[in-house]
Amino acid sequence: MISERDMVMDALETLKHEIVDLTKAAEETSDPQLRQALIQFRNQAEQTQLEVSQIASQKGWYVSPPKASSNEIQSVKQAYENILSATAGAGSHFQLRV
Repeated sequence: MISERDMVMDALETLKHEIVDLTKAAEETSDPQLRQALIQFRNQAEQTQLEVSQIASQKGWYVSPPKASSNEIQSVKQAYENILSATAGAGSHFQLRV
C-alpha cells in the first residue's frame, strides 16, 4: 500500500518535472499564443508545487532549504546581471551561413 507521504512526495517530484518541461516547451515554441498558454500552465504548476511543498513541510516530510539572506540574493542578481551584460552583444557576432 502506498503511504500518504509517498503520494505527496511523488506529486511534488512530478510537479517539478512538469515545471521544467513546460518551461522548455515555452522556450522552444515560435507561436506567441502557445508560448503564453505554456507559461500560464507553468505558473499554475509552480503555485501547486509551492502548496504541495508546504503541506509536505508541515507534515515533516520535506525540508526546504533555508531562506537566502538579502546579501545572497543581491550576489546572485549581480552575477546574473554581469552574465547578461557580458553576453548582450554576443548575438551580433554570429552570422548565419547557408
